[in-house]
Amino acid sequence: MTPARRLTLLIATVPLLVTVLQPTAYGVARKDYLRHADSTCPGKRKYDEYEHCAPWRLWLRSGRVLRLPEARMFRPGTSPPAPIGQSPHGSMVAYYRLSDDALLVRDVTTGKVRTVPGEKWSPDIQWLSLSPGGRFAIISPNPWKTTGTQPRVVDTVTGQKHTFPTRMHLSFSPDNKYLLACQWDDLASRHPVQVVVYSAETWAEVRRGTQPSDLAGPLRMGGTTVAYIDRTGGTSYVRFRDIATGASTGSATKLPAGEYALRLVWDRANHLDLLTRVFGKPHRNAATYRWRRVNEGMRVLDTYTTIVRRP
Repeated sequence: MTPARRLTLLIATVPLLVTVLQPTAYGVARKDYLRHADSTCPGKRKYDEYEHCAPWRLWLRSGRVLRLPEARMFRPGTSPPAPIGQSPHGSMVAYYRLSDDALLVRDVTTGKVRTVPGEKWSPDIQWLSLSPGGRFAIISPNPWKTTGTQPRVVDTVTGQKHTFPTRMHLSFSPDNKYLLACQWDDLASRHPVQVVVYSAETWAEVRRGTQPSDLAGPLRMGGTTVAYIDRTGGTSYVRFRDIATGASTGSATKLPAGEYALRLVWDRANHLDLLTRVFGKPHRNAATYRWRRVNEGMRVLDTYTTIVRRP
């Protein structure tokens, strides 16, 4: 496996504990959006990238910082922190409450919090994320373990659960109508990624196909097309693929020099945004991230620098 492929796999499977999220344009409602969740230890002279200090702190695009003293940070008897999840555009966050292990979903703009019925913390939970708007929670154990808890999708309103085979990467279309499932094993190989699309209304399979990428791409509105990063040549491109036919669709877009693609996010208006890590910027303990609008000529939406944390 090449160094670039190892880096891609690390990004895809081991989430940085400063979680970087989409900056969305300010709207008339003045909604706020999460940039990253912080577990660093304020005031410590010596930096340790594996040391974490409660509480979780949420840094928002407006400049506000939200403290979550009620959120679980540590796993009993282990050093990696408990996960904190977010919706793709950063308007909602999810975490487990320390006092009773309940799963909570919080709107970062209004501060409104709701409890997910029937969902409790378990020490084997390693990844947590939210679908657009926080409608569904995606909860996963370590994907490299073949036994134990299966990945599951939980309706955050009703508490209804749906489980999936182990080692699955799960994500939703922007309108929450379709679920895209990719095999983690495929993400580490040189072969096309096997993908399945499910209806989020009936949970029945509606189509399947492949995606030629080592980084799971997002599902567009309609549930037929994925965007992905093509790194097969010396220059990386954003490309599009019809899942069922395997045919390329749309026009490829070249990635800017000096930036490494981390992930892509669609919205309901079919805007496609790209998160990159900027090379040649602050190093060692810090990293600079940039959001770009792919289908608006790679227009820069936001750039910011933060401390990098790892499990």
